[in-house]
Amino acid sequence: MRIEINKKEINNVNINGLKEISLNKNDWHEPGISEYKLYAYLSTFFNDTIILDIGTRTGGSALALSYNLNNKVISYDLQEQGASSIIKNNIGDEK
Repeated sequence: MRIEINKKEINNVNINGLKEISLNKNDWHEPGISEYKLYAYLSTFFNDTIILDIGTRTGGSALALSYNLNNKVISYDLQEQGASSIIKNNIGDEK
C-alpha cells in the first residue's frame, strides 16, 4: 500500500471533537507543531483494522488514531499516565 501525504487534506481534518475529550487540550495544535492531525489523517487510509498505539502517555495519539470510527485502537504504555480514563467506543483492549 502506498500512502500519499496531502498537506491540504491534513489541514482539513477536523479533530475538534477529539481535542475536547483529551486530557491535554493544549497539545492539539496545527500540523507542523502537533502530530495529531497527521495521525487522524493516516487513520483514514485503513478500515476495519486494529491500530496499536505504543507509548501513548496521556492518550492523545490514541485519540487521534481513533478518528476513523471503522478502526479499533489499542493503546499501551509502560506506566499508566491517564490514557485509560479516556472513553471512546473504538479505543480499548483486545476484547
